[in-house]
Amino acid sequence: MKRCILFSFVSFISCSMLLKGGWEIKHSDELTNSFQDFHHLIISDDDTGFLFGTQSSEDILLKKQFENQNAVVWRTVDGGDTWSGKELCKGEIFTAFQSEDALYCVSMRSSEEAYALVDTSKIFVSYDWGENWVELASFSHYYVLQVGFFNRDSGMAIA
Repeated sequence: MKRCILFSFVSFISCSMLLKGGWEIKHSDELTNSFQDFHHLIISDDDTGFLFGTQSSEDILLKKQFENQNAVVWRTVDGGDTWSGKELCKGEIFTAFQSEDALYCVSMRSSEEAYALVDTSKIFVSYDWGENWVELASFSHYYVLQVGFFNRDSGMAIA
């Protein structure tokens, strides 16, 4: 089994310990934006994987305009050698999961008044393994913590 580490700011601390276990460090030009924060990783098969998180800018961070961050999904189809990103909405993706036939993620957009207040939570789904994403639901002033689906037509959310 091939093991590798996606090289990002977060992996600096753990690289030296993991290298002893036969891990490979992968550098990705697409993911070198230092204003990205990834919260979830899903590996679907030997070549396909997804990173879910937030993309920002220095200006947004300095001005504390967190409501202007972008919720993004990055996809690889070659084992992490290259990545392509999609912006789903304003906000950040804070949970994601995979079912038998779909990928799901939940985004949250902060209020303009305070970062800790939620303006909108959205649930997204992809039935074609990340090629296209569809907004399933949007909840104003609710912080959706987790979602689960029984099938394509029925699910639950904790808010």
